[in-house]
Amino acid sequence: MLMPRLMPMLCPHCGAEVDCHEVVTGKADPGPSDVSICFYCRNLSMYVTGPLGLYLRKPTTAEYDDIVNDPNVTTALHALAVWSMP
Repeated sequence: MLMPRLMPMLCPHCGAEVDCHEVVTGKADPGPSDVSICFYCRNLSMYVTGPLGLYLRKPTTAEYDDIVNDPNVTTALHALAVWSMP
């Protein structure tokens, strides 16, 4: 079930609007250091807190290496790929 966001944000990779999210594990609302997978470009981003609240940024190389080795992220990427197949 997709959960609505109160404030839309942009994917830092493709610029698509991110206005909802899907929970894979943990809490219902994203927070700092949580991972986002764009439904449009399939790239990984990190939630961070700024002066106006949460926003998405590209992960550093070290963060990316940790993210892609997380089994929950691997499962979510696979599920998204299967879900988007014609």
